[in-house]
Amino acid sequence: MINATELSALLFELYQGYHSEKSSGHWCARFLSLLVEQLRLQKASLIVIPPHDDDRGLIFTSSPDGDIALAQDILQTYADYYARDPLVNIPTGRLLTVDDLISRAEFEASDYYQAFLQPLGVHKVAGMDWCSDDGARCSLRLMRTKEQERFGSRERQFLTLLLPHLRQATAIANHLSCLASESRIYSDMVAKRAIGIVTLDDKGCVLKKNTAAEQYLSHMGSTALGKGRPRLGDHDACRRLERFIDEAISAARKNVNYSINALSVNTDQGSFQLLVKPLPQTRSPTWEAAPCVALLIQAPEHRFDISVRTLMNLYGLTLTEATVATIMSEGHTSEEVAQEMNIKKNTVRAHIRSLFAKLGVSRQSMLVSVVLNSLATT
Repeated sequence: MINATELSALLFELYQGYHSEKSSGHWCARFLSLLVEQLRLQKASLIVIPPHDDDRGLIFTSSPDGDIALAQDILQTYADYYARDPLVNIPTGRLLTVDDLISRAEFEASDYYQAFLQPLGVHKVAGMDWCSDDGARCSLRLMRTKEQERFGSRERQFLTLLLPHLRQATAIANHLSCLASESRIYSDMVAKRAIGIVTLDDKGCVLKKNTAAEQYLSHMGSTALGKGRPRLGDHDACRRLERFIDEAISAARKNVNYSINALSVNTDQGSFQLLVKPLPQTRSPTWEAAPCVALLIQAPEHRFDISVRTLMNLYGLTLTEATVATIMSEGHTSEEVAQEMNIKKNTVRAHIRSLFAKLGVSRQSMLVSVVLNSLATT
């Protein structure tokens, strides 16, 4: 029986595989290779078949070199004989062998054995299936040569012990794969729109920032491009930013709904738009500071694209009301809106009151949040 040290090494490889950048699509190859070594197998494979007819699924094998190439070569052949495999669609959750299902003579006389297994030197086959939460069917296959021992109670006991970890590892791998796909989409969108992103901790100090954010902060006269609080050259804008950051930190700590705050910073390069919003807080198992606030920055040449016409249709606004909402969402004050639209301040305030009523909000920051999160913003 596998000892505790060997089991620990096996579980380490099972959970470590999808953390390695080198693992790529073969995240469990090292685990399968170690399984072959510890159970004295000829080879092992993991077949994952998604619940979609248009996706043929994946085959992972115990060697990242020879076996993977071999699997690609024989994949079509295997598909031809798949329906004749005695271990297809076996009951989930327990290890079964071919000998549990059909006689040895019948198995060795089958086209499946003669065309698919015998050329590979495979004589004994055991399998265990389980289903993931999303409906995918996972099939672990263990193979031995004619000279090796038959599968018995030792392997059954061990695979029963291993099954919860197999379920968990495949679920985590699938989740991480989805996150990676979403991250690539998000990164492409950010790169296309040249958005600067700064994350701040619960003291308002910089945790991380991308290259665009560093450039934009420099253009705005920032004197804290390191790990301190972001500062702006414009004192009025800096005070507003400080207040927005403090409000966002307070909202994040209390886990309450908070509207996005926006401000506009005029520079020689043009008007930069800054959005400040709290981030959902979770308890971290590490001592590292968790992101608490996000600061999003757009350069003058990449302004937030807000459709006035869409705002009018979504909320039943007049053209003037939609225009006021759009300008305010770019971070301008009511005085700046009046100046840009060449209307009186009292007129702007009247339009703002009307916007509050139509959008169901009570503060300017809430108004900005509704506009920036609506379908009118692309």
